[in-house]
Amino acid sequence: METAAQATSRYLTSKELRALERLGDLLFPRYGEFPSFSELGCVAYVDDILKNAPESELNQLKGFLGFLAYMPTAVLRAVLWFARNAHRFPEPLATQARLMDLGLRGALVTLYFSGKHAPRYSGPTTLQLIGYTPNIVKT
Repeated sequence: METAAQATSRYLTSKELRALERLGDLLFPRYGEFPSFSELGCVAYVDDILKNAPESELNQLKGFLGFLAYMPTAVLRAVLWFARNAHRFPEPLATQARLMDLGLRGALVTLYFSGKHAPRYSGPTTLQLIGYTPNIVKT
């Protein structure tokens, strides 16, 4: 399985990749037949979703992941909780929580359910486990 330590990115440093993978494992731990985020190794495909990101948003993500890379797991859990619970906060804090949810959780969900995995991963993909086969039409 390819871990963040083994993955490379044109956009994120190894420290930022590791922070993203740690967040991914909190959101997607191993559950029954479903592999954890890090077991799947999908962090190796982060460039696929970042290649069209505006530079300002990419820089914000990098800064935030760089900060989170030094935080203990409890802080990462709190960040994910904050992002998922925007409705509990007054504006403008709620707006920041929604943006964080869209940016962080959106990227993690996209990677986890992309159908892509590290070369060393030999189990079923998450798409296979949920019985979904995308119909991709190239024009």
